Amino acid sequence: QLASIIDNNDIDVIHSHYAIPHAVAAILAGNIARRKVRTVTTLHGTDITLIGSHPTFKNITKYAIEESDVVTAVSEFLKERTQEVLGINGDKIQVVYNFVDRQCSNPDLKCWCCHKPAPDKKIIAHASNLRPVKAPLDVIKLFAGISESTSFNTELWVIGDGPMQSEMIEFCRKLGIEKNVKFLGIRTDLGRILTCCDLFLLPSKEESFGLAALEAMACGVPVIASRSGGLPEVIDDGVSGCLIDVGDIEAGAEMGRRLLVDEDFAKLVIHGGLETAFNRFRQSNIVSRYEALYHVEEGAPVATG
Repeated sequence: QLASIIDNNDIDVIHSHYAIPHAVAAILAGNIARRKVRTVTTLHGTDITLIGSHPTFKNITKYAIEESDVVTAVSEFLKERTQEVLGINGDKIQVVYNFVDRQCSNPDLKCWCCHKPAPDKKIIAHASNLRPVKAPLDVIKLFAGISESTSFNTELWVIGDGPMQSEMIEFCRKLGIEKNVKFLGIRTDLGRILTCCDLFLLPSKEESFGLAALEAMACGVPVIASRSGGLPEVIDDGVSGCLIDVGDIEAGAEMGRRLLVDEDFAKLVIHGGLETAFNRFRQSNIVSRYEALYHVEEGAPVATG
């Protein structure tokens, strides 16, 4: 079907997101089609750290990267990990960061619950697919530690769904905080939820980039994240957010307490986060990088997938 789309629409470039299966499909379709197609592949993380590192998929993942005309990775960390796992020449991969969509993530969005929480109530949020690599139990531990160290009425909003949700719910019951934790499920209005929040937690064991953290920063929410993977490339510690070592609950809880209690410090971090989100990760800048990689005349159609 993709080969037919290429032929019928005179496609010059296919931009595939993830090596498996999209880049492989693009390469094969280009071979089948009756015209030369430029393949651009963007690596996002799990296609390398999870799928690509598995012996069953290692060769096909390497093939997809080596046969692509252009390969980008969303962080220096992911570029280096790809070289390490697959033995790919470093010159093959360029780093092009993710960007933030200002229409979907900005501090002026209307709060999803139609009103801001009371001044004495603090909303702490986490958003992920709740897989073990996201350290969701550490999210609960951090929330419990922050709640115990402040006099605020705190509430945790867990956005997303995944295999560890049941374990998280049970852990909340064990700690006696189940009434203070809301599981909001998969949502398409993340920005409108984040604008209601006072703090965002992302204590992942590993992140190839950390788009959820960047979206929180763009919504004017201070972020506490782990010093792992690509997150230090997104967050300047103490300036645009706060970084902690993986699993360091004590340090994370103390930093959370400070961000909730010390308004001046929180304002500085919020300002730094907004500056980072809308300058360094400005959508127009990133899109321009990709357009340069396409090397097609203006107006030529591009297939993305």
